[in-house]
Amino acid sequence: MYTFHFGNRSLHSVGWALSLGLLFAPPAQSQEIIRLPAEDRWLEPEFEEVYRIGSLSAADWEQFGYVRKVAFDGAGRLHVFDMQAANIVVLDQDGGLQHTIGRRGEGPGEFKNALSFAVNPDGQVVVADWGDLAYEIFDAAGDYKRRVRSEPVDGI
Repeated sequence: MYTFHFGNRSLHSVGWALSLGLLFAPPAQSQEIIRLPAEDRWLEPEFEEVYRIGSLSAADWEQFGYVRKVAFDGAGRLHVFDMQAANIVVLDQDGGLQHTIGRRGEGPGEFKNALSFAVNPDGQVVVADWGDLAYEIFDAAGDYKRRVRSEPVDGI
């Protein structure tokens, strides 16, 4: 360790004095302290129902098996991905059926093992199909456009 001298005080002793001063200094008030009530309070959520979908006694398109994901496009249409049925049901702003996208199969616009999807603001839908190692692309009207394949990865 080096000691530098300034007058009759060394930098070494000044450093120790500063360290001790910081050690015993009162804590700085860097943030506001908020006192919480002693008991929890239950919050009641209030939701406005826009429309309701899904029913055992409804039309076939409205009987969902395993809803994996939902998403809205820029026009306010709801896209519901039913993994069990291997399709996406597209609903208009009032909850009415607009069209469906895809089904189980191996042809164009069909899914071997669809896992997820994304919908662009313009309504274009991209479905990730793990069974084909591909992305299936549909336009806003639900019409099949093309397939983009991925290269297999070693070990998967």
